[in-house]
Amino acid sequence: MSHADIPNRPLARFSVFTEIQLRHLIAEKTEIEELLEQAFSLPDAVHGGDYLRATGRIWLWYLGSYELVRTMAGAESCFSDRATKKLLELKRYLAKVRMPLAKQEKRGTGKLATDELSSYIHFQASDIGYLIDGELVLFKEAAGKVVDSLMTIAKDDVIAPLSSKYQE
Repeated sequence: MSHADIPNRPLARFSVFTEIQLRHLIAEKTEIEELLEQAFSLPDAVHGGDYLRATGRIWLWYLGSYELVRTMAGAESCFSDRATKKLLELKRYLAKVRMPLAKQEKRGTGKLATDELSSYIHFQASDIGYLIDGELVLFKEAAGKVVDSLMTIAKDDVIAPLSSKYQE
């Protein structure tokens, strides 16, 4: 996609800035996946520098994707029921990872996160995950789910621009 097609993208009808932010998240996802491939390119070993760069960028990716989805989910009147349902599901999904990464706190407990902050190496998938509520959340799978869901929002799903939320 080129920048020339931004006005024609469905999310640009909601907010041009949201469309641009989504493009940044997609580009960042791709770059993180490339870093992960480099980090896991040795048999039974990890390239430390690539691994550390990937974990830092994954942290930022989760924070950015959560904020993007939170903004969209908070503007329910701007989206179809189908899209709103999807956005609220994505927000819940991202929140379970975001809370320990952003606040270093276990979601819903007010207690210090410990295991949740440790990244888990998945050699077979060349991926990094976090153990959240007993579930291993792998970056590639999570990022794919988020991007794929956001990319399925169609023009018909965007009922009004974000600016209309502030005119109510």
